[in-house]
Amino acid sequence: MIRLQSWLASGLLLWFLATPAMSLSQPSFCAHPAARIGAPAQNLPSTGNLHALVLFGTFADDNVSSLTTPAFADSLFLADLPGSLTHFFNEMSHGQYQLSGAVPGKMYRSRDRAQDYVSSTAGVSGDFGRFVEEIVDAADADIDFGAYDNDGPDGEPNSGDDDGFVDALFVVVPETPSRFLVSEANGVAVLGLSSNLFTDDLSQNGGRILIRDDLRVGKPPGGTIQEGRTFASAVGIIAHELGHLLGLPDLFDTGFSSLGELGPADDSAGIGYWGLMGHGARGWQDLGGPTSFTPWSLLRLGWLGVENEDLVFVDRTRTDELIDDPADGGRVYRMALEPARYLLIEHRRAGASFYNRRIPTDGLLIWQIDENTGGNNNELTKLVDLVCADGRFSDAGFPLGSQPARTLGGDNLDFWAHDETYRRAHNGNLGDATDVFDGEMFTDFNPLTNPASRGVAVEKIRREGTSIIADLIIGDHRKAGILAGDETWSGPVDVVADIEIPEGVRLRIAAGTTVRFFPDGRSGGLDVERSEILVKGVLSVGGGATTTFTSGASSPAAGDWAGIRVQPFGSLLLQNAVVEYADNALRIVDARRSTLVEDVVIRHVAGNAVHLDADEGGYVMTRITLEDVGATGLLLTGEAPVQIEEPQISLCGGPGLHREGGFLECTGGDFLDNGQAQAGLINMQLGSGVFGTIADNRFRGGTGVFVDGAGQVKIEDNLFIETRVALVHHNGHAWINGNTISRSDTAFQIQGVTQPERMELNRLDNVSLLIDNRTSADVVAIRNWWGTADHASIASRMLGAVRFEPFLNFDPLSPVTFDIGPAFPNPSTGPVTIPFTVGIGEITLAGQSSVMTLDIHNVVGGFVRQLFRGLSVPGIYSVQWDGLNDQGHAAAAGLYYAELDVGGLLLYSPLLRLR
Repeated sequence: MIRLQSWLASGLLLWFLATPAMSLSQPSFCAHPAARIGAPAQNLPSTGNLHALVLFGTFADDNVSSLTTPAFADSLFLADLPGSLTHFFNEMSHGQYQLSGAVPGKMYRSRDRAQDYVSSTAGVSGDFGRFVEEIVDAADADIDFGAYDNDGPDGEPNSGDDDGFVDALFVVVPETPSRFLVSEANGVAVLGLSSNLFTDDLSQNGGRILIRDDLRVGKPPGGTIQEGRTFASAVGIIAHELGHLLGLPDLFDTGFSSLGELGPADDSAGIGYWGLMGHGARGWQDLGGPTSFTPWSLLRLGWLGVENEDLVFVDRTRTDELIDDPADGGRVYRMALEPARYLLIEHRRAGASFYNRRIPTDGLLIWQIDENTGGNNNELTKLVDLVCADGRFSDAGFPLGSQPARTLGGDNLDFWAHDETYRRAHNGNLGDATDVFDGEMFTDFNPLTNPASRGVAVEKIRREGTSIIADLIIGDHRKAGILAGDETWSGPVDVVADIEIPEGVRLRIAAGTTVRFFPDGRSGGLDVERSEILVKGVLSVGGGATTTFTSGASSPAAGDWAGIRVQPFGSLLLQNAVVEYADNALRIVDARRSTLVEDVVIRHVAGNAVHLDADEGGYVMTRITLEDVGATGLLLTGEAPVQIEEPQISLCGGPGLHREGGFLECTGGDFLDNGQAQAGLINMQLGSGVFGTIADNRFRGGTGVFVDGAGQVKIEDNLFIETRVALVHHNGHAWINGNTISRSDTAFQIQGVTQPERMELNRLDNVSLLIDNRTSADVVAIRNWWGTADHASIASRMLGAVRFEPFLNFDPLSPVTFDIGPAFPNPSTGPVTIPFTVGIGEITLAGQSSVMTLDIHNVVGGFVRQLFRGLSVPGIYSVQWDGLNDQGHAAAAGLYYAELDVGGLLLYSPLLRLR
């Protein structure tokens, strides 16, 4: 195979190629300086005429029997001879490029032996520039070099309008010794001259005709030096090197090195025999000289017809398109993928061109072009890549490959290597019949095939006589497989197999897009029947109009597709979206990068709506609506803290929200009739180790909150309405404060060994059973409004041992202020009544365990008598003073005042005592 290597020697970067089954000591050939690719303005023009000079040269110690040129030399420029240089370039260019030339009948010798020109170090260029100088010097007396300077407008050589330089010089050596050029290279697109070489021939511009120095970056090319053992090899190598002078890069993998810089797994064939700038200089199976250029090379040169007139831009779907070989009047089709990336579709037929006569079979070749890259060294991102019809695999080429990898895998060309053992073990080659979409065995290229397409498709490929017919599909909505790079989806999208977003890759789904999921056409992933999105990189969704993820079935049902799975280190940004008809809609596993779920509706789900399993990072979900879910709405496991803001969760088979371990803050939510598939009908379940806050939520139906071993979680200011049991506490240490429970069967059910830390300031209204204590210990539930101030009524609706006094004697929803008095009658001669009220706010300020007192003091502050002392409890109170002091004696007439002290908060009311 042709293989390329770069070497830095005397400031020059050169590459070489090698033959398919050779050892490193066998011949190879090669390419031009890297600077040529970077400076296309310095290339030879690809239209017009070029009259080149070919000099055959050999070494002083070459024991050739004759110094005449090989017999084939006279045929190199025969215009009517298929396989000649002239015939090749005339056919490839559609007559736009006329190459002619001359070959003197003499072979010229250098001054020194071959070994005097070779490098002593592999990878360092030999002294071939000096060899070229000596060959030119030896030929100078026989040749008028002015005859080869014809780049002026009048078409006459050396006429005064030319630049004074030989247009192109090809130096051909019968055999290139090892390290003469660079390592084992047998051709380079440079003469190796460090300064202009003067000939003896005068230039009409003044001075002498020159041969250009071509070692400096940015200089125009001067020519090439290469090996030429036979007619076919000489034509192939010269044609390849002239391709470089015209501005074409190598299309084989240039990374191979005899120094072991590239292992066989990273070695590859590039485009193999399928193009001249790959391994095609030698011809198929190294027989018969050059193969044709790839359509990309022809496009770059302007040779897809005259001025690329045979290039068809496919901007709409074309069905039943008749595709013929461009060499026989056909056209090449360009299908855009994204900026700088596109497909070229061509028909290759052995009978259409002499240069394709040895191709293994006829059919369509599909080329993927990526002009973001400069060559074919990276197997995953080639400049010009043949889409081999027989597929991509991760373990070996077809048919040995057993692990399909439709997007990022390798084909037979990729598994080719210089290492013969590796090549055979992985079935690598330089091209074969199964590379071709032949219309019989290989008939489709779409997201479900191997290889797989993205955004476009070529389908229904079939033969009709010598032609090929196919459907060229633009804007293919079908998506499948591993993303090879960043993508943006918009409009309708149909997912027909698993989507994987690898690390380092971002998939953005534009706002308003509808993504439909169909059965997994590749039968891959964890669920071989249903499609899913697997996020290892970044999935960014929405932010404007609603984006919908839904089933593609005509009659959609829960569980039609698998769901979205965010893997460790994946990132999810999900906004303004609807996710429906999934199995498990959203699963996030330790997504340690940023995660945002906001304004999302998940519905009609067979399993869990959301399962977050994370031990690191923090997660926020805002305004998430879950409804009609077969299992749990929000299943939260792991130690990572989670905030849920304004959730709307209803009609789940399991709990609406189930938290195990870690911090949870859930506020502003609405939970309705969840736990449909459970005996307990649980809206929210708080498991072992949970701590945090559950506040300002509304629970309706079944069990509102089930505390199952939670830690110090505050359940406060929530509304429980029409529940069977508002709150079940089975072990744990919950704080249950300030909640309202209305129209429910049971307010609190206490189970297990441990009780709530606090149950205070809750408001109950129209509740049948206030507390159902199923433990062996007393339940403490003080300072609560039980819906009545009637002690007997309250006690009758308690089961088990419950200490409920003191209790609120007013409805906390009624406005009660911190106040005292006025006493009445006042002034008085007998008993006086002193009313006072204590609001919930004062208890909050004073502390739950504070004491409140009401004392009588005289005008100078002296203590007279204490009328009330008790635990601070909000309520409406009154006490009566009978006029006696703490000794039981009647107090003297005069001015007194009542002092109300609630945990240090003081109020006063004056009293006037008369005789």
